[in-house]
Amino acid sequence: MRVGAEKYYAEINAIFDRIESSLGLEVIIAAHPRANIEISRKMYAGRRIVLGNTAKVVKSSKLVLFRFSNSIVFGVMAHKPIVLLCNQEIEKVSYFRDMCFKYAEQLNLKILKNANKVNRTMLSVDTERYTKFIRERIAYKEVNEPCFWMSVVELVNKKYSLICNYTKMTRNIMKGRVNLIDYKENTMMYKVILWDLDGTLLDTSKGVKNAVKHTIEYLGLRKLEEHVLDEFVGPPMQFSFQKYYAMGEAEALQSANVFREIYKEQSLFEAELYPNTLETLTALKNKGYIMALATNKSHDNAIAILKHFCIAKYFEVMQGADLEGRLKKADIILKCMDELKISAHEAVYIGDSMFDVEGARKAGINFYGVSYGFGFREENEYQFKLFKNMKEIKERFCEGFER
Repeated sequence: MRVGAEKYYAEINAIFDRIESSLGLEVIIAAHPRANIEISRKMYAGRRIVLGNTAKVVKSSKLVLFRFSNSIVFGVMAHKPIVLLCNQEIEKVSYFRDMCFKYAEQLNLKILKNANKVNRTMLSVDTERYTKFIRERIAYKEVNEPCFWMSVVELVNKKYSLICNYTKMTRNIMKGRVNLIDYKENTMMYKVILWDLDGTLLDTSKGVKNAVKHTIEYLGLRKLEEHVLDEFVGPPMQFSFQKYYAMGEAEALQSANVFREIYKEQSLFEAELYPNTLETLTALKNKGYIMALATNKSHDNAIAILKHFCIAKYFEVMQGADLEGRLKKADIILKCMDELKISAHEAVYIGDSMFDVEGARKAGINFYGVSYGFGFREENEYQFKLFKNMKEIKERFCEGFER
């Protein structure tokens, strides 16, 4: 079916207008290298046109608007939020329509059909789907035959004696020498690092367990074995009371708040920084990263302990749990992001438990784990990068990423 150009561009520009006014983002057109820049500018209502440099435009963007092009892989590799444009005129063409829905299903992308649907939920990324797409569609490990584009690269290099870092990287990927998740993340540029507290920055196990023991005694609850008390360190305190004492939500929250008062008065500072924490935080701050704290520890206790150990100065935002039990980990992360006015793809969360993984996932941001805390172990396999110590974190963020 024939697509009406006038109506098509009117609909597209209406969407662009709404994005610019609602999200505060400039829409830039990454056009084909042979496109006529004056005609393109006229079609897109005078917007800025960039010819033949799609990868660079995508890498520096906050949101990728995609119609129908294999260049969608640039957005996936750069881990950018992608929205598929499928307005009424595009829907008339079954090939384009079907391709939009195919990509939307594979990558969990939003499809934007009109300007009224523009909102900030578009600025999110499904990390698991992106990673799966990269593994299945962009590079393969341990293949016997190079794919066509690799053969072309090898031929060009041989003829012109060119050696390119990108070629080395892709060749190593084909041979299974490079972790694909690492490759994807090396193309990112995080601006913000959000941290968990217990088990990530501080070993708080001694103080927490002592406070739990006193809380159990104060509430007249049955005593627990030492290995069970270990399970109270890290997760939301009300969750642990529910789990081990079969309490309802209200009773568990009340018990958690009793714990917080006892903890604050008796053992809050019975903790220690993990080795090289100060050096790592200093290096990250000097590198230009913005840092925030998002913890299940109560807000007042979290700030008090950060100040006591002289690390509060490293964080632009510090957010803990509320005493009413309304804020889950994802809510706490999102409050930090809102205060910093950042998008999901600009941030990464570092923590030590599956509660942290789930919080990061629900907040739409990437996640790294640590094996020196209370939840993860090196011998297990996880679907995310796992750091053994603070030095590895410093090396990864200060040396491993392009900034």
